Amino acid sequence: MKNQLNPTQSISNLTLSDLEKLIETIVKRTIQQEVLSTQGNLEQSFRETFGAWQDEKTDREIIQEIYDSRQTKNEQE
Repeated sequence: MKNQLNPTQSISNLTLSDLEKLIETIVKRTIQQEVLSTQGNLEQSFRETFGAWQDEKTDREIIQEIYDSRQTKNEQE
């Protein structure tokens, strides 16, 4: 930026180029912070998203429930 920004400087005094650079800086910092905060939790987040659920039903009961819920084309009409 042409002039070094100070915290008390009004945005209205900035040029369009200065505003674009300021926004770019803010976005880059925000993305970096988000990436750093999520990196350690990627595996845990993945497991939570695609992990198993708790259920009292047996495998056979779950499979039967799936079959029972299916409809053929004739049943839908």
